[in-house]
Amino acid sequence: MNSPFRFAAILQLRQHERDEIRLSLARLFVKLDAIEQQCLDLQTQQAALKQDPNLRQVGRVPLEALKTIARHDRNLQQQLDTLFLRRAEIQQQVAENQMLLQQAQIEVKRFEKLAVADSVGHQAHQKKIQQRESDDRACRATRG
Repeated sequence: MNSPFRFAAILQLRQHERDEIRLSLARLFVKLDAIEQQCLDLQTQQAALKQDPNLRQVGRVPLEALKTIARHDRNLQQQLDTLFLRRAEIQQQVAENQMLLQQAQIEVKRFEKLAVADSVGHQAHQKKIQQRESDDRACRATRG
């Protein structure tokens, strides 16, 4: 006969909290991957911009073309800078969530150990009760 673990609700709550943190971390990693891809795309655009045929012309390069290329390059760099800041923020959130996950896992393990100890204690108690009942029956049988 199993007794219900006294702290089962707390264990379930801690497991749920841990799982929520894991889910949050997974979402953050997806965001980081997306940002990395966006950075690569922007860097590719910047590299292509620097290979513009207008820049390769010997002699006269149209001033308006240079201005347009420079403006576009600045725009791409601003987008990259924004992504770099966002990536740093998300990396900070990842670090915080990893610490929270570690703490949550410690709590879950603590309550799992309590559950095992509670179960072992309950089984020992049940054995004692059964042994007493068996001893009582044996005493009654010898007396009467």
